[in-house]
Amino acid sequence: MKSYMTILIIMILLALGIVGVCRADWYIVDQNNKVVVRTGYQPDQKDLDTRGEVAIFSKEKIRLSEAEYRGNKIVKKKKTQAEEKIEKDRLEKEQEMKIIKNKMMKLSYETLKQEGKAFKHVKPSDFE
Repeated sequence: MKSYMTILIIMILLALGIVGVCRADWYIVDQNNKVVVRTGYQPDQKDLDTRGEVAIFSKEKIRLSEAEYRGNKIVKKKKTQAEEKIEKDRLEKEQEMKIIKNKMMKLSYETLKQEGKAFKHVKPSDFE
């Protein structure tokens, strides 16, 4: 019984390994060395040749927006300090805008309440 279980486990692991290879990605790189497409199947090289593109296989899954062609491989882009600062600033601005929007809505609510506007569904706790 143990030997059958061992064989079954080995077969399952082998099957998962084969599926893993099938799920690997191909990336198409244009003539400017920019990664333009990610696909789950090997592209037709003759078709790529008509546009001066190449297909690169990678076991590592990388988002298209983060993929970079370097040294005949697809690697994850490393953000520059400037890009990291832009992203940090964008997130901080987004948080600040949420605070402002919430404060504006709360002030508007309170002003309208003082003017005698009755609200059926909106409550002060909605702005906290």
